[in-house]
Amino acid sequence: MTAINPKQLSLPLLSIGFLLGILVSFAVLSGDANGRVNLLYLMLAFFVLPLLGALISLLSLSSQKGFNAARLMSALPIWSKTQRGYLHKLRQTHLDKQWFFVQSQVAAIGYAIATLLCFGLLLVTTDINFVWRSTLLSAEQLFPLLNAIALPWWFWETAQPSLELLYATQDSRLTQSYSNVETFGQWWSFVFATQVIYALLLRILLLVGGRAWFELRQRRDVEYQLRQRQAGQSHKAPEQHVLSPITHTLPDKLALANWAAFPPEVVAQCRLRPTTTLDCSGHENDDPNYSGAQVVLLKSWEPPMGELQDYLEQGHGVLFPVNIVRGEVTPPAPQHLAEWRRFVHSMPQWQLYLPSEWAEHNEH
Repeated sequence: MTAINPKQLSLPLLSIGFLLGILVSFAVLSGDANGRVNLLYLMLAFFVLPLLGALISLLSLSSQKGFNAARLMSALPIWSKTQRGYLHKLRQTHLDKQWFFVQSQVAAIGYAIATLLCFGLLLVTTDINFVWRSTLLSAEQLFPLLNAIALPWWFWETAQPSLELLYATQDSRLTQSYSNVETFGQWWSFVFATQVIYALLLRILLLVGGRAWFELRQRRDVEYQLRQRQAGQSHKAPEQHVLSPITHTLPDKLALANWAAFPPEVVAQCRLRPTTTLDCSGHENDDPNYSGAQVVLLKSWEPPMGELQDYLEQGHGVLFPVNIVRGEVTPPAPQHLAEWRRFVHSMPQWQLYLPSEWAEHNEH
């Protein structure tokens, strides 16, 4: 699969979050027929929704696959074939949960940037009259909640809510009399600080932590390590890759481990004649007491993964990578064979086996 930059996948998610932020901002900041904007609607869009989204992202890390906005967006028909291939590769390497967590933060940051831009544009170009209405809540009940929300910016005095401001901006549909119109604009700093802290800064912190976790898990992936090692060596022209030699003989007594899960008709073409067969369909040895030599049957076109390396560390023998063309067993492609020879070189208890009639394919 052709590797692509994960940032190419982040851009669509950032765009979706940005578009959603514009739509939400337009809905809550447009106000009523008299241009009055309900403060409680703003708290729902700029505090409750971002905080709830962050909690869902964090809780998704405890589930097996993770459940967040980015995973839902991955089902949209907006991804190219190459991008879908990258997503499939993430699932194969068990990195999809960490990647989707990171991309959820990217989408949320797009949402936050859009809401801040819309809010700032309206502050500059028009006068916003902030009011609040509630049948069940009183100013005394609402003040402790707003005061708790404002704790992160305790140092910004003008952005702190007050009980007097709540009294002055409480709106009723039965009255249209307002003594001091300027009072209704004083909530802007509180709303702005709420957006910055809970919609933007919180997600930036989660993004930094999520990326560090993703990169740590990625570095542990065996295929990634091999690719990085190969990329580093490609800059050194005189240095050659160290390749494991190929053997054309098999031990007299050996067990067959069909790691590739080939059907019986394909296994028969390999002409291995094992003395016993080990079931490794669950990617582990079904007979942990077996200590003899094994021949591990592999798909040559699939790169060695971490699960295979964990399995091989428990035994010894030969690896037999084969290619399948129209149902027939054929020699591995040269580039695939070279990758398996590099992989086997790091494990002295294993050898790479090919039948002697495939000898002309060995020198690459």
